[in-house]
Amino acid sequence: MQVSTRSRKAEPTSPDTGYKFDLKTGKVVSAETAAWYLARDGQAFLPSEESDAFVADAGELSVDACVRGIETRPAAALPFGALAKARPFCVHSPDRSEIAIVRLVEASPDGAVTISADHYRRS
Repeated sequence: MQVSTRSRKAEPTSPDTGYKFDLKTGKVVSAETAAWYLARDGQAFLPSEESDAFVADAGELSVDACVRGIETRPAAALPFGALAKARPFCVHSPDRSEIAIVRLVEASPDGAVTISADHYRRS
């Protein structure tokens, strides 16, 4: 992916598994309305079937590192335990024109989950 532009930073909270994080809009939406999303299954995130994900070892994560990571070490499951302490991960859009760099902010016992997401688009 060539030079990308960051379009926004979002920090939405999903109240339960009936909602998804829409990575394009940076909002929490009902499960039926999101095309590029992070769904939840118990204590893990599930990217949409057409998307690819990568979990960084630690620290900051650049768009270029996301692209390389998705190509060499794609992640199918994103368990909350592996994403503790704001460990960054990224998700490619189905058409590969956008990337979201995401961090788990909080996963509470009552089911609410908060993420921090930066959205990048190919320029």
